[in-house]
Amino acid sequence: MVSSILDSTPLVLTIDLHLSQDHRDLATLRKLNDFTRTILEGLAKNQLVATFGLDDPGHSQLAELIQKHGNHEIAIFADDCWSGAGVNNRVFSNELVRRIESSRRQGIQIHSLLLETSPSEENWRSIRGSEVIAVRTGRLRKPAISPCQGVWDIATSTVYPVSNQWLPGLSKSSIPVVSCTSENFQPLHLLISGESAIRNRQMLEPQIQTLLEQCRDLKSRNAAQLYKLSELARLLNQEQHLGSLHSVRKAA
Repeated sequence: MVSSILDSTPLVLTIDLHLSQDHRDLATLRKLNDFTRTILEGLAKNQLVATFGLDDPGHSQLAELIQKHGNHEIAIFADDCWSGAGVNNRVFSNELVRRIESSRRQGIQIHSLLLETSPSEENWRSIRGSEVIAVRTGRLRKPAISPCQGVWDIATSTVYPVSNQWLPGLSKSSIPVVSCTSENFQPLHLLISGESAIRNRQMLEPQIQTLLEQCRDLKSRNAAQLYKLSELARLLNQEQHLGSLHSVRKAA
């Protein structure tokens, strides 16, 4: 990996605003709306951008809210109802296309896809045929990034909250900074689960703000460079292209 563009640790924040089927009552939806407003305010206060995962952005009031607050990315969150190895690829492909097109009609360009389970080979072909260039297929996986014909799979480094509880004594040292070199390229990809957070909002909300402050601190010290998920994928494609050119020139 060439380090001419990505010369510091890439930092990515993805925020899942997905609710499982049995938690979509009106009261929980209101809590998720309040959580979204709060985290948008925290992002603005700390001058951070994030990638928000929504089930169907083209039919979401939360998407409208996010668009009004900063230059954040909106991604499609694909749960296992329409993605994964057990789902017919025609269903997956049709749903992906429908959600991308409905989002576009609302002025939302979709370039990132967040999945609960790893896609099948057929799913990957459908993804590569779409406008998606960044995918999150799993959590805490190594290697952290892998290319798939122009689409980058960027795994999560850390998930918050952990088992619905935050790690005790969250401090400035709670987020590890991994060095970014040509031999060891590891993005710091932090995932915040909105559904888990709203289950105990009174305890978790202050700690989410602490997490955002830590991200601001990493950024201000130039210890990490903040990217939206698809933005990082574009830079990785550029790096890969530059690396290929370098190899060709060296061989010549």
